[in-house]
Amino acid sequence: MKFDFSCYTNIKSKPKIIKLFSRGNYIKIKEELDNIKWSELLQKENDINENWRSVFKYNSRYGQKYIPTKERKQIGRGKTIFQWIKNTIDKIKRKNILSKKITHNNDPEVRKEYNKIRNQVKSRVNKLKREYEKNLSEKAKENPKAIWSYMKSKTKTKEGIGDLHLDPEDTKSVKTEDNREKAKLLVEYFSSVFTKEPDGVMPSPTPVLVTKVMSNQKIKEEVVLKHLNALKIDKSPGMDKLHPRLLKEIAESLANPLCIIYNQSLESKTVPNDWKNAMISAIFKKGNKSLAKNYRPVSLTSVVCKIMEKILREFIIEHMKKNNLFSKKQYGFIAGRSTGLQLLEVIDKWTEALDQGLDINCIYTDFMKAFDKVRSDCGSPILHKK
Repeated sequence: MKFDFSCYTNIKSKPKIIKLFSRGNYIKIKEELDNIKWSELLQKENDINENWRSVFKYNSRYGQKYIPTKERKQIGRGKTIFQWIKNTIDKIKRKNILSKKITHNNDPEVRKEYNKIRNQVKSRVNKLKREYEKNLSEKAKENPKAIWSYMKSKTKTKEGIGDLHLDPEDTKSVKTEDNREKAKLLVEYFSSVFTKEPDGVMPSPTPVLVTKVMSNQKIKEEVVLKHLNALKIDKSPGMDKLHPRLLKEIAESLANPLCIIYNQSLESKTVPNDWKNAMISAIFKKGNKSLAKNYRPVSLTSVVCKIMEKILREFIIEHMKKNNLFSKKQYGFIAGRSTGLQLLEVIDKWTEALDQGLDINCIYTDFMKAFDKVRSDCGSPILHKK
């Protein structure tokens, strides 16, 4: 005899303390920060790490003081994601009461009423579910994260990375279920595939005529404020735990100290050590889930550091445009151009070639594990199991 069955594992997790950013008293936080004399506290003579720790200390202190927390015992289960209507809630309560009565006394009248209420509840719940899913699909472009969160909530098993082979290349090697050993395996593999440049003189690129030289840039406070206000509050923080929601809500009070830190970083040609740490999650791509080589690292870095990176990118892009340093064949990562525009141009050229009776030969290339080939002079990353 042959049987097919589904087996789900109930994995118990420890209660997690989460911050309720939607209930934070941001007015009080801004009042506290506005009383600090940042120009006196953050001196240029100080080490940049010392200045950053001062900014981080006050943000963390007031964040803990004015943002409430709660204990979440069960993640993604046990709570309905869409809003209930009071009439539907009353029907559900009535259904549960009738269900208990049937178990004790199988009365035909009670059974009849129970069946009627049960069908009404099922119909209303399905209607609410359809309306919720329709709303998700209509706002897919605005909030794609909500769709993925809804899909994830439907999975019956919640778990991290499964057992891994000790040899990332051999499927016959022994497996480990210890989280520390799995983290070590992934760190060693991610570190091993980084490209290491050979020693010696670096090749010099062909000189390009630059008519407009980039002067020493100075980051302005209004630019920092603009980027703080543009933060997406549904993104995750880095190792420093400074959440984008917090940074955006207190942007006016935080723009000045961050501006001081950014300009000191440009002058000293260094960044705070805390910004160099990343929380890395191993994401499965394809193939055998038991092999470390089939996972890719995704890093969560400091939001504050990423704001500075965006500002510096704007400086570089402006310099490149002024000197016409972008190739006309590049369409990605440039404002005003896109891969869709490139496709239109290619189709136009192909159509012209076919009209002239010419042959068209196309070669498509893709770099497998492209990010593994990026040069890295860093040590072993800090791995966060997810």
